[in-house]
Amino acid sequence: MTSDYSKFVPELLKSYRDLGGLNQCDQTNLPSKRAIGQICEEFLTLLFPGFFDSEAVPASELEMLTTERLAAMNRELYKQIAMSFQCLREDSDDCLKQVTSVVTDFLGTLPEIRSLLKTDVEAAYEGDPAATSIEEIILSYPCIEAIAIQRLAHQLYRLKVPILPRIMTEWAHSQTGIDIHPGATIGPYFFIDHGTGVVIGETCVIGSHVKIYDGVTLGARSFPKDEDGRIVKGIKRHPDVEDHVTIYANAIILGGETTIGANSTIGANAFLMNSVQPNSLVALEDLDHKIVVKSSETKKGKVSTNKVKNAATSASKEVVVLLPRGVDAELTALCRQMARELELPQLAKRLTVSWNGRLTSTAGNANHHNGQITLNPRLREISETEVSRTMRHELAHLIAYTRAGRRRIEPHGPEWRQAWVDLGIPDEPRCHDLPLPRRRQKPKHAYQCPNCLEVLMRIRPLKRHSACYACCSSYNRGRYGARFAYETIPLQLGIQLAQEAEIC
Repeated sequence: MTSDYSKFVPELLKSYRDLGGLNQCDQTNLPSKRAIGQICEEFLTLLFPGFFDSEAVPASELEMLTTERLAAMNRELYKQIAMSFQCLREDSDDCLKQVTSVVTDFLGTLPEIRSLLKTDVEAAYEGDPAATSIEEIILSYPCIEAIAIQRLAHQLYRLKVPILPRIMTEWAHSQTGIDIHPGATIGPYFFIDHGTGVVIGETCVIGSHVKIYDGVTLGARSFPKDEDGRIVKGIKRHPDVEDHVTIYANAIILGGETTIGANSTIGANAFLMNSVQPNSLVALEDLDHKIVVKSSETKKGKVSTNKVKNAATSASKEVVVLLPRGVDAELTALCRQMARELELPQLAKRLTVSWNGRLTSTAGNANHHNGQITLNPRLREISETEVSRTMRHELAHLIAYTRAGRRRIEPHGPEWRQAWVDLGIPDEPRCHDLPLPRRRQKPKHAYQCPNCLEVLMRIRPLKRHSACYACCSSYNRGRYGARFAYETIPLQLGIQLAQEAEIC
């Protein structure tokens, strides 16, 4: 099949003249990504002789092979570095002199880089219980390949070689999934466990004996702009990590002014934009999990359960708890303190206070299943006193339900009133007349107790096994009784019976 493609050539050439092409005409060619990828592979054979070769390297031939490889590396590096400088249109004579000096200085750092990589391999062996040998780590762990290329690229970055260092680290990124900028300064004994999705920014400074897991981001918080609206370059944008720090999976740490203090541990999924003092543990709120033993021998009603929590905290570390998004940290801390003073540590651990703009006529509510107190934001417009009172009102509910355990209680019964006494305010009324918009919904479901004939009107349908509380308390010691289960009746009949009961 033929096509007249020549008609597209003039317009394409015009776009080259107007917009610039992918290469520079009449100039030295740009660095080759493919050639630089081959250089990275050759560097790995130089740094780890025998590990990345297709055939075994006899000790008697190591000197000759190393000499040949260095000579070939010198020629190829010279060519690529020269193209990197010349693509910036620098003076040709000065550029060639600079290239010679750069290549000589860079090759002279290879023994130092090997020394650092030796500590990285040792850190991987000591930090991963699954590692069985040094050979396994060098051959199969992606972090070794990524760190090795970054340490090489970092030396070229320090020698102010343009373009080429970034191509090297992006080659390693494509091979391993680990993205480390060549400008990042990394100390010895650095280990990245698993590694997929790790991002380390240009101005990061990482100390010694640092261990990070997959998905960690050490990034920039914001990008300052100049008067013309352009991003200011060359400033500190990424965090510092001091010695002996461990950062678990998917943690995000941002900002050039952020420093993670020595001997700290950053828990999984943490999000930080502020510095952390040394010897700190940063962790998300502990979540309890219910584990049910799936055993045919387990008797019905006697299933054993176990509370499993996140990693235990060290007594020598300061614990910094990250609260879920939307939680009011100040009010949460106040409520937790009051719960601890009443010797309810489990409630204090899971208790949170947040604002819910969807609340309209309700000042607040408490969910004893997850320990969450939600407040109406309009309370702040009324007074701070009303915010405090409503918060304590809902906290009393949580305290009452926690003390009752699995025993059923009335929402505003004696347990709730006792909680108010313990909170120091004994005369709290059940309801308040606050200037909040009223919203009255019509009931949609009607139920009746078959024993006492009490009518129950509901907006939402009842769940299964719902019975008359008064009858269960009087005749069944407060336990559920099927003979007192509510029966569904027509809505209009329920409304009529409820109105008659109010009149009586």
